Order: sequence, then structure tokens, then C-alpha cells
Amino acid sequence: MEHRHSIAMLPRTSKLSSPRMLEEEQFYSSSELAFEADSDSDERDDEQPPTSKQSLYDSTRDDNTSPGLSGSHRRLNRSTGSSSSKISQQLRSPPRLLYVVIVLAVVLIYCIWRNPKLTHQLPRNSLFSHEQHPVLAPFDDSDVEVVHYEQPRIIPTPADPTLASKNREADEEAVQEMMNNYVWQLKPVHESLSNMLKTLSKEDLRVRQWLIETRPVSMAGTPIGLARSSSSPRIREGPAMAKIGSGPGKFGAGARDKYDELVREYETGRPSTGCPSMPWAKNYTALHNAILQGKKPVKVFQATCPATASCGGIADRSLGLFTSFLYAILTDRAFFIEWDNWPFELLADAVHIDWSQPVDMETGLTRHPKMGVTKSRILLPMIDLPDDYVDAFLLGRIWAHMRDHPFWIRFWTNRGAVFRSFNYGGVSDVLKEKGLVRSTAYACLSEYLFRPKANALRFMVQYTSLFALPSVFSVALQIRTGDQSMEFSKNDHSDAAAHRAFFECAEKVAARLARPDQKIVYYLVSDSEALKRNALHQYPDRVILSGLSAAHPEIAAEDLDPVEEKKRILDGASEALIEGWLLGKTDFQILSVDSGFGKIPVWSSGKEGRTIQMPKTETGIDCSSPDAIASFDKMAASWSVQLISSGNLKATICALKLTQ
Repeated sequence: MEHRHSIAMLPRTSKLSSPRMLEEEQFYSSSELAFEADSDSDERDDEQPPTSKQSLYDSTRDDNTSPGLSGSHRRLNRSTGSSSSKISQQLRSPPRLLYVVIVLAVVLIYCIWRNPKLTHQLPRNSLFSHEQHPVLAPFDDSDVEVVHYEQPRIIPTPADPTLASKNREADEEAVQEMMNNYVWQLKPVHESLSNMLKTLSKEDLRVRQWLIETRPVSMAGTPIGLARSSSSPRIREGPAMAKIGSGPGKFGAGARDKYDELVREYETGRPSTGCPSMPWAKNYTALHNAILQGKKPVKVFQATCPATASCGGIADRSLGLFTSFLYAILTDRAFFIEWDNWPFELLADAVHIDWSQPVDMETGLTRHPKMGVTKSRILLPMIDLPDDYVDAFLLGRIWAHMRDHPFWIRFWTNRGAVFRSFNYGGVSDVLKEKGLVRSTAYACLSEYLFRPKANALRFMVQYTSLFALPSVFSVALQIRTGDQSMEFSKNDHSDAAAHRAFFECAEKVAARLARPDQKIVYYLVSDSEALKRNALHQYPDRVILSGLSAAHPEIAAEDLDPVEEKKRILDGASEALIEGWLLGKTDFQILSVDSGFGKIPVWSSGKEGRTIQMPKTETGIDCSSPDAIASFDKMAASWSVQLISSGNLKATICALKLTQ
């Protein structure tokens, strides 16, 4: 029996255009439809011309046109005379300004009544009211601000529909051709790193050069999907680079534990990770490959972001990716990543399995012809749900009823449930059986799934080879000022003084943890270019920058053709991943408490107890005290998931309906 569910989130102008979504139906918000219909009718009424050239109150109107009025007029003239007749005509002919005032007042009252942002309540024509919906009834939304979806800027199209269709098809073909050949171009390192390297000893430079030569090889993955070099690539990690050169040499100064890690890397040929072991990996790899080769029935769990849908930045999407992969392991399903607007296989390479989009975007044909076919498919949206509903959705919907059926689950979510799944009864037992550990779960999932692209690795090793030196103590500072810094760069006036708490905290951390013979380095990551420039000026001997773009992949640029815009999105996503990977390789991290960008790399490092969360305003956090350290659970709880996002309230209602 075919399972089909709808999405009630997308704006009316949105369209799920991916060929892989033909089985899902498109539903639009009834409130938006009703509102637009009302608006259209109002505009038509305003545009209609008067039905008569003469006003109802025109004293020169012909008697035949309005006999009742004319008769009373004649009687009035006979009884009061000509002067009173003129006064009567003036009283009976209200000024036109009065009509304008009345119309404006009615329009103003109507707009206030229809605008939930002003009235602080749900739209009256929403899909469900709180009284009607059985799940939302007890939820208090008094503090939730509901904001209407802002329609995107409409680009004029040719009047000829045939010409418009041809232009659209040409744009789509050009975009597809660009993606087929997309490679993130290697960029030079920032001058701040070059200046920092000048202060290193000859021995440190030698060790760093050894890492630059070996890590891009040993850490490499295999291009798949759109990026694959052959039709059937052999998926594996790069060869181990054991005992190449003289390695780390003899221990001289700095941190002994960092030196020991370099010794292990020299002996094994691979850098150490936060994942000590993956006992589940071998069996899962065999299961995934057997399903793709048609040796086992189709059972798929797919991390999905539909085309034109808003799925957030790289942090939100990564949360959904890791949640989906964890439940693919738990339910014994093959795993795919389907990000229609920026395919993940263009951003990272595979290590053990082919998780690329299962359907070719250009031809619409499956990339795995031996894999079985099923109509038992479902699209499950879990967007911006608060904690309690996430638990109910995963336990009550997926774990309790969907472990085996439907056969193909496309999971559309931006919620993280890796840590909290270890608290679920029944689920935690299976996790333990498979050998997954709470503190290293993210590290093992990421280590198993993907590696940076080749050019990304070459760029990253220029920085990680510095962070890895025993003579260096590196602190990552991730300061989020807000998307407005990227969207309105001309208004970006952030500086180090306004965020001095981060730098003061870094100084206290270094004073407590760094050895006297270690060099202190601040790796600064921020969405504000002005802040980075100012911090480099204030702390030239400590701050280093990547020089990569701070562009948010879902903040549209102006005046770009479709090919340029798609390349900008892919470049922005690639560079966001690179900065995140670099952040996780530092010795200590100080992160913005309200941002998820830095948290996933920290979790993926598998090294708990070396992170402090900082709010935008000072709160008296004593960074010199061990009590300031944030655990992984605390970091996960502080990500803003307590309330339903007003921008996605309708999708939340739809998702909650699915749990019934």
C-alpha cells in the first residue's frame, strides 16, 4: 500500500521540482490562499469604474434618474424656498474627503485584524486553530511571534510563455552542467597564517611540512554521485602514510600528549580521531551494499532536503543528516543523502558506502539499477519541532511503527537526536548492542560517512599542521553576530571591543591550560568580516583567519544569473564545512551559545571537556574556572529548540499531525 503524506510548509511560490518527489503531493497553506484571494478581490473592487457619471447626491441630476429624490427635492423647494434648498443640497452632499477617510480607516482595521504579528495570535484562517488541533491545544504560544512568509522578489519573465519555458530549460541545463563539473577551487591561505609561520622554529616547520605531505593522502575519501570519476567507483579511504620521512622527531618542548598523537600518526599512517572503534561499521557496510546490489529487499532511510525548501545552513542540515544516519543504522536500512539544491556529494567524499543521491538529477534514472523498486515510500517532515515533539516523533512514529515499513523513508529534518536517543527506552539498548557510545557517537558517524574533498584537505592541512604542533596551544573563537552581517554587509560594524568577552575568556583559558613554552594562537571564525578585520588589528600576534567567505548558503545574492548563484551557494557551503572542520581541530573552543555552527565540529571531534559557551552579552562567566566548561549535553540543550519557530509553524503542525 502506498504511503503518501503532504507538506504544509512551502510557500505558494515554492515548487518541489525534483524528479524524485513526483510521488509526493503538493499542498499549500489555506491561509495564504485565502489571504491572496481576499487581496485580489479588494484590488478588483478598487479598480472598477463608477457605474454612473453622476453622483447620487448631485443636485443637477435628472429627475428621471432618481424620481424619489427629485420629488422630495421639489417639495422641499416649495416649503423652504431657494436658500434653504441650497443648504439642504450641501448637507445631503458629503465631501469626497470623507469617503477617503472612511475607506482608509476600514483598510487599516482590516490589516490590523489580519496581521498576527500585531494581534499576537494565530491567523484566523490557519490550517488548525489551537482549539481544533488535539496536539497543539495545551501549548501556550503567547510568547511566540508568528511572522508571515515574505514573498521572494519576482523576476520578470518574457511575455511569451514558450520563450519563458525555453529560457527556464536553458538555465536548468546550464546549472546542471555546472554541477556536473563543480570543484571547489583551492585558495591561498590568509596572510595572518603566513605571518604566524614566520615565528616558528626550524624544527616546527619541518614537522609541519611532514604533515602537509602525508595528511591529504591518508585522509582522502572517494568521490561519488555527481563527483564520481567512474560509473562504479571503489569506495575506500586513502592509503596509510606510515613512517614517511622522519615524522615528529624527538620531543623537545610543549604538550607531551600532542607529541604522542603525532608519534601514533607516524606509526599508523593516519591521524588520530575521536572515534576509538566502530564495531557496527563492518556489518552495516555489508547491509548497505547488499541492498544497493539487489541482494536484500529495499529498505532505505534517506536524509532529504526538497528542492526550493528552506532547510537552514550547514549546521541545521548536518543535524538532520546525523539524526537520519543514526536511525538508518538502528532500523537496518541503506542510507542516502538527498540535498536537491546543493548535493552533498559535491561537498564531501565517501569513505565506506555510497550515500549519494540515488537518482541521477539529469536523467532521472537510478544510480543503482540492481537495487529493487518499491512504491512503499513516505516523506516525513520534522522541521523545527521542540524537544518533546522530537521525542514523540522519533519514538512514537519512526521507532514504534516504521522500523520495517514503509520500505523507503525520506526524512526531512533539521533536528538533532543523536545524544537524546541514548535516553530512549529500547533505542538505547540497540545502540549499546551495536557498540555506539554517547560521547563519541558524532565522531564515529562522521568518521564513517565522509571526508573533506581533495582541495579542501590541501587547504585545511595548512592550518591543522600548525594546530597539531606540540609547541602551539590553539583556541577557536566562534563569534556569531547574526545573519544580518552577511545579508547587509554594508551595515556590518562589529568589532573586537563589542565582543571583548570572547577574547578575555580565551586569554584566561590559555593562562590556565597552555604551557609556558607554548605559542598561543586564536583561530577566529565569525559571520562578520568587520569583526575579523578589527580583531586581527587588535591581536596581530595571536589571531589567524581562514580568509574564506562568510556567506550563508540560503541568503540569496542579488544580480546573479542561475549558474553564478548556484556556484556561489556551493562555494559557500564548501567553505562553511572547511571552517567547521578546522574549528574542531583546535585544542580548545569558545563558542557562541546561540549558534550550532561550532557545536557539530566539536561533537565530531569526540573530545569532551574543552569547550566554553559564551552569550552575546557578558554574564560573569569565569573562564579560568573548570566550572565554565560545557558538556556535550549542555551544548545540545542550549541550541534554541525549546519553541516552535514561527516561520515554520505550519510545517510543525503538519509534522505533528503525522504522529497521531
